[in-house]
Amino acid sequence: MKQYHRLLTPTLVLSCCAVWLFVHGRIYAHTADDAFISLVYAKNLSNGEGLVFNIGERVEGYTNFLWILLLAIPHLIRIDGTLFAELLGFCAAVGTLVTTFLLSLKITPKRPVVYHFIPSILLAANGAFSYWSFSGMETALFTFLVSMGVYHYVNTVASSKPSLLSSLFWGLASITRPEGILLFILTTAHYLLHLKQQKKISLITIRKWILPFSALVVPHFIFRFLYYESFLPNTYFAKSPPWYVAIEFGLSYTSQFLFDYGLWGMGIITPVFLLFVSPEKKNGAYIALIIWVYYAYVISVGGDVLGANRFFVPILPML
Repeated sequence: MKQYHRLLTPTLVLSCCAVWLFVHGRIYAHTADDAFISLVYAKNLSNGEGLVFNIGERVEGYTNFLWILLLAIPHLIRIDGTLFAELLGFCAAVGTLVTTFLLSLKITPKRPVVYHFIPSILLAANGAFSYWSFSGMETALFTFLVSMGVYHYVNTVASSKPSLLSSLFWGLASITRPEGILLFILTTAHYLLHLKQQKKISLITIRKWILPFSALVVPHFIFRFLYYESFLPNTYFAKSPPWYVAIEFGLSYTSQFLFDYGLWGMGIITPVFLLFVSPEKKNGAYIALIIWVYYAYVISVGGDVLGANRFFVPILPML
């Protein structure tokens, strides 16, 4: 009975967050134009024409491989693809709300439970998070997979045992968006440093950590090379401005995010707090590194042309 009451309040609060997220997202009623690209690739794949946009022309004009595979499902079972994409995005966003609550519990378990509702409430109320949850694009799924990768990595550090789940979620994130590879490399570097400090580093541990990620990412790169004759998608070559132009646009994009959706600059202060003030310095340092490296990545690629700061949504749960 006591366990039931302990679960009741989080369930009610998170359910309210999910309802508000749905209402908030439907206010925008927005399906991104770029979602059409993924839906066409998925339709051609399900019809047996291959993973192509124009039939007979092999060009990798996408960076969301796993999302396209999932979008093939509605075409196979003959339901509306756009509606399926929006529903899948919403489900992933709700999963992120729950994961954010669990991550907060894991990092600061001694806090009152009310404290741990705040991140999920802020997330459900965030315009960028709500906007992209119903966009028909992979943003919500990638955000969920990143949050799960972080959550299970924090569990790994706490237990000092290699988590197959963390590596698996980073692998799924990496075949959803290429940024996942960068975040996995950063997580791996942090994990190796942790193992070295604990004097538990070994070849077996490293293999266990890398195996699930490699089992997903390596075959994807092999397929990409064999099918499209390139290790990089066409979008990489089509969207590579000079570095100084990219940085100029990236800085503008980042400052706009911090003003509009980054809690008026708290998005910069938060990592500093995690590093120097938080009682949980080990986890705080890791999350701060994720946030800062992601800032650097977005600035270096010049941000994004789509509205509502899509590129920063994956780090909102950690902020």
